[in-house]
Formats: sequence, structure tokens, C-alpha cells
Amino acid sequence: TLIKKRLNQMALDKDTSIKAISDKVLNEFLEKNNY
Repeated sequence: TLIKKRLNQMALDKDTSIKAISDKVLNEFLEKNNY
């Protein structure tokens, strides 16, 4: 179950990093277009 726990943690980290990256890209895009 330790491996399962680790996989779940990795999945969570992946999801949050994807969200953080998309948020950052979105913010940069909005700044470039003066929104």
C-alpha cells in the first residue's frame, strides 16, 4: 500500500503542477493582451 500511496501522491503533484503551469501561461497571455 506504500507504493499505492506514493503513486497517488505523484498523481496529485502532477495535477497541481499542470494546473500551476496552465495558470501561469494564462496569466502571461492575459498580460500580453492587456486584459
